[in-house]
Amino acid sequence: MMMKLPKFNGGFGEITENTDLNTKYVYVMRLTETPIETLDSEISARQIMSKNFIVGSCSGKFLKSIWDVLRQPYNEFFDSNSNVNQKLLDGSPTEMLKAEPKNKNKLSCMNFNRYSHYYQLSTRAREMRLKQSIDSEKKKENNPLPDSTSVHAETPEDLQSLINSVEWTFEHTEGVTHLPIPNLPQLSDPKLTANVLANDKDLIETLDETVTSWCTQIANTIEASLIKNMEAEGPLDEFNFWNTHHTSLSNLNEQLNTTLVHYVISILINANSDTVKAFDVQKDKLIKKYLQARENVEFLSTLLQYFTIITKSPNLKEIGNIIPGLIDGLNMLWMLSEFYSKDENMVALLERIAHCLCQKIEVHLSVQTLFLLPYGDVYKLAVNAKNMLEKWKKCYMLTRQKIENSGKGARWEFDRRRLFHRTDYLASVCDDLSKVARVLIQFENIFGTELKSILKDQTEIQKIIKLVQQLVFSIQTVDFSLFIPDNKENWDVIINEFYKDVAIVEDKAKIFIDDSFENLRSSEEAMEMLLKLTNFETRESIHEQLTMKFGVIMQQFMKEITTIQSIFNEHKDDPPLLHNHPPVAGAIFWSRSLCKKLNKSLSLFETVTQLADSEQKIIAFSYYKSLKQTMTDYENKKLNDWVQNSTYVINKSMKKKLLKVVRINNGNHDDNAKKEFSIKESVITLMKSNSEDSLTPTDVINYELYKKNNNKIKLAQIVTLKTQNKNMLKWTPGKNIKKKETTSWRDLQENHLLKDYNLMYSVNFMKELFEIIYETEILEYLVGTDLPLIIRQCAMQKDRLHNELEKLESIVKEYNDLQNKLVSFECQLLRDHLYDVEKHLHPGLERITWTSLGIMDFIKNSSNSTITKNICVY
Repeated sequence: MMMKLPKFNGGFGEITENTDLNTKYVYVMRLTETPIETLDSEISARQIMSKNFIVGSCSGKFLKSIWDVLRQPYNEFFDSNSNVNQKLLDGSPTEMLKAEPKNKNKLSCMNFNRYSHYYQLSTRAREMRLKQSIDSEKKKENNPLPDSTSVHAETPEDLQSLINSVEWTFEHTEGVTHLPIPNLPQLSDPKLTANVLANDKDLIETLDETVTSWCTQIANTIEASLIKNMEAEGPLDEFNFWNTHHTSLSNLNEQLNTTLVHYVISILINANSDTVKAFDVQKDKLIKKYLQARENVEFLSTLLQYFTIITKSPNLKEIGNIIPGLIDGLNMLWMLSEFYSKDENMVALLERIAHCLCQKIEVHLSVQTLFLLPYGDVYKLAVNAKNMLEKWKKCYMLTRQKIENSGKGARWEFDRRRLFHRTDYLASVCDDLSKVARVLIQFENIFGTELKSILKDQTEIQKIIKLVQQLVFSIQTVDFSLFIPDNKENWDVIINEFYKDVAIVEDKAKIFIDDSFENLRSSEEAMEMLLKLTNFETRESIHEQLTMKFGVIMQQFMKEITTIQSIFNEHKDDPPLLHNHPPVAGAIFWSRSLCKKLNKSLSLFETVTQLADSEQKIIAFSYYKSLKQTMTDYENKKLNDWVQNSTYVINKSMKKKLLKVVRINNGNHDDNAKKEFSIKESVITLMKSNSEDSLTPTDVINYELYKKNNNKIKLAQIVTLKTQNKNMLKWTPGKNIKKKETTSWRDLQENHLLKDYNLMYSVNFMKELFEIIYETEILEYLVGTDLPLIIRQCAMQKDRLHNELEKLESIVKEYNDLQNKLVSFECQLLRDHLYDVEKHLHPGLERITWTSLGIMDFIKNSSNSTITKNICVY
């Protein structure tokens, strides 16, 4: 016996092949990556495996399967009471069984691993709705503030939004209406004309049935699109409705305009079929509805941006700003649209907008959470809400008046109660909330951070702040909706109680202010706070108390002067400096910063009219002037001493030649020389390899002659002989030196290198100059001192000096390093090239100073003559 069994194919991973719409898929999805323990019994497997896997099935039409699952099990499950949902979400279905002991046997067999079990349970939950809703209302009265259950309350709304999205996608992809077309060979035969086919009775009968089904399908489509009326009440839903309506009718209209449909109708016309008339009637209805939907979509598209902002924007001020443009757009819609030129349709659209604005107010100004925000934000929110609603009515009335004044077109004679009754009431509620927030802000200004900053003990102020925060408790815990006009009387009672509590807090504030000014931390902050408090609108008794506090503040100012004077006298010899501050600029900045603390208070006190004839003010100001003069003298002395020293260093440094000659440090050679020679300062200078001043040619000649005669010839008998041969120098003892000052490096180095004299080049620059420049920058930009021209000009050359010094040091180091590497025979081999390099460096020894204009040309010429250029082979 042959049996036909279903084919089962298993696999892992995603489905990559083309799915068959008629194939049913069973999927197993793992939830965890950790290993699953081995289970011993079926009961344990049911309990544990369901937590590690999701098992389900779907058809090849995945979107349709998702839609079915969302509509049936999940949606009905969340339709049950929120308490039941909470127990199910917590994984405690046994609590429901305890609530219904009669169904225990029936429900205890459920393991809640299938959607059908939740579906059955939700059915029982709906029967319990009435009883549990009463308990829920009592619970809300006892605990009006939102709690964790609000999270679960939002879940059905999110689920419904997902269902609507899936439904819309399904309808626009797979749910498109298709006209049934009979598969008749006669219709596709090009040899058979419509006249010939009109004589085929069987064919005509089949086509009559087909067209009749078309008529029915057209009527059903129109009816179905109208049944899906706009359940939501926002303006964006109006557009979505007409857009969906237009899509469904457009799809059907396109099918009716196909060639095959026209061919079928032409056959029936030739056959004089009565079905054609019914078809024409339905088609005319379809076209009329389609054109109306298309026109409405086109007109509403011009307002879509406004509708989107009104519906989705959280910024009430932004919504208020676009209302004038929205009203102008509605006016154009009224004049141009055939559908919206009718009163009932335009009123319905305006009512949707008004309803959306009211919903925005309810969401953003919910008193349960509103006053958890900063009071300044609450005030702005309430004011923006009020302005938005008032602008809605104002713009409507202006447009209405504009239409009447133009005398063209129909007037806006709409029911104002429908449009503005609730918005006017909500505007008054927003005004009340803004006034409440304003009162809280005024208390916050007195007992806020500014008053805290001048008080040492803040315990009492915390008590006052707590009383202020409790003022809105009665508003936060109202047991009615203040946004419903019928609750206006209840709301008025709440507001009156609020202002009574405000009066009590103000009386306690007067006592607290007296105690607050006895312990001040800063006279300046206290004066600023006192001036603000005197300008604050409050009771007359509080104002009188505040005016008596100016004397207390002046006493605090005198204490501050004494404290600053003590600090200055203690640290003026060794002032504390900020990080990277040089000594002089840092000391001046420290002195001025001490004085600045008092300057701000002094400037403030001079503008206070209440202190114009105060004796305490006169005494405090005299103390301040004496201290100010002492600090000024200290700063001037520091600055003058530094200017004098800096001017000397700058003049000396800038007049120096670019390069200098120093003796090469050869270790023992110089040590022995120091022991042997101590005759004259010039000789001792020659022995120092790191001298700040450059060696002169005369110093070199003296030293070389001294070595050559082995200390047998006195220095006073050294003379310079004229050369018989330009390549040699000769000496004769017995005469005084007369041309020592005229000897140049060029004369000394004819056919000789510095290395021959045990000498080398070095950059002749005083690094103290950069310290002076840095000090100058701090004094100019930080302290603001006007410095002498020579110092400021030196500071302006900082970048030039840095650049030139860096390049000169690089050239000199390159030449000196190479000479140190060369041995005697290499020096002889490269002697001409080395001499040429030193010839280019001679101007830096004899002529060019740091004030010269040709330094960069000298550097360029020297760079072109470096060893790397001239001795590239080496």
